[in-house]
Amino acid sequence: MEKVFINKTVLRGIVGSVRTFTAGGKTGANISIITRHAYRNREGQDVTEDTWHRITAWERAGIADLSKIAKGMWIEVQGRRTDRRYTDADGDERIVSEVQAATLYIIKDDDD
Repeated sequence: MEKVFINKTVLRGIVGSVRTFTAGGKTGANISIITRHAYRNREGQDVTEDTWHRITAWERAGIADLSKIAKGMWIEVQGRRTDRRYTDADGDERIVSEVQAATLYIIKDDDD
């Protein structure tokens, strides 16, 4: 059997910020979302850990209308995790981890 490499990330969380842009005639967005992991530690205490994630999405099939995404909405993203390198204003090299969205859905509340 041939071995297959997989780089797939699935995130479901609440939008913290959205910044849309146009590049090469295409619309894209940089989106931050927060996810929460809850568990009970060895001492029996309930613990929650919030994690912020960076998402980059380009408008195309499988991606929700980026102009409709707003702070506070629930979304689900599936995509590929990547690391992007850049040099900041002080000349220091930085590495940012982000998810390149393959699919992005707005999750509707039961009230919608």
